[in-house]
Amino acid sequence: MIKRIIFFCVLTLIFTGTYAQKNNQSGAVNDTVAKPAKPKKNESGNNKRAELNLTPEQEEQFKAAAQRRRTSTQAIEADTTMSSQQKKHKQKLARETFINELNTFLTPEQIEKVKAFRRKED
Repeated sequence: MIKRIIFFCVLTLIFTGTYAQKNNQSGAVNDTVAKPAKPKKNESGNNKRAELNLTPEQEEQFKAAAQRRRTSTQAIEADTTMSSQQKKHKQKLARETFINELNTFLTPEQIEKVKAFRRKED
């Protein structure tokens, strides 16, 4: 009788250990591990705009250009006729168009800051 109890205890330990190893290997994340909070896109974008020290006129131009880019991006994502590769290409063109538009009203110093932001993102 004691041998059976020991046998079942050993089996339980073996299966428990095997199950735990499979969960770790499958990429399961322990819920108790805290993840660092990511800043929201809008928050980081607003911080970048603040660093640019835009004039009120530039701020309005920036908002209009950003809205056009957002609309373009949403239209590209919603288009089900394009492949993912075509969408990536269109998104790249939309970004380049946005940057070119910014270059029309930003000062050379502000343009350099935008380039620095882009280098950090890439």
